[in-house]
Amino acid sequence: TLRNDEVDIEATQDVDGDYNIGYTLTGEWLEYTVNVTTTAEYDLDIRVAKDGTGGLFHIEIDGVDITGPISVPNTGGWQVWETITLNDISLTAGEHIIRIEFDTDYTNLNYVEFKELVTEVNTLEVKKINVFPNPFGDSGLHITSNGRIIYRITDLTGQTIEERNIVDKALIGKNLTPGTYILILEHENMMESRKITKQ
Repeated sequence: TLRNDEVDIEATQDVDGDYNIGYTLTGEWLEYTVNVTTTAEYDLDIRVAKDGTGGLFHIEIDGVDITGPISVPNTGGWQVWETITLNDISLTAGEHIIRIEFDTDYTNLNYVEFKELVTEVNTLEVKKINVFPNPFGDSGLHITSNGRIIYRITDLTGQTIEERNIVDKALIGKNLTPGTYILILEHENMMESRKITKQ
């Protein structure tokens, strides 16, 4: 059963994404079903734009407010984008319902993105993996690494589109249709996800 109220979208001028949410009103909300693969502490990036002050919203997981009121800065325009980062959000593995609820009128929202925190050792491992160029075209996306890695490309719903093991280097994503995807890299004890765009 679909909601009968409207969700206003518009073409975004941000560097990532095709459309953003706009014209939000107090009490409106968006819900997403997500599958968390690893119980961990995450940083949460929220991409917003606002022409004016006083914007507030919050984020709930499974009906529990995990952020409290999030203040939206005056970014200087409805298509002037800034990233708000919230640190150390605890998520448990499994399926969850995430709700973004607007507590004041008029905030533009492009996306929210959870990023798993890594230890100092794993941060060094991340630096051994290079992914370029991004965005990429029909010639594909290059991955270079020191050793064996597993990569997986999913769409924004989490559906796996491409996956395989590689050693040292590979050219991937040539058969993707234009759009935004998530690239998941597994190397030894490290897992990292990156947003990639096929032009």
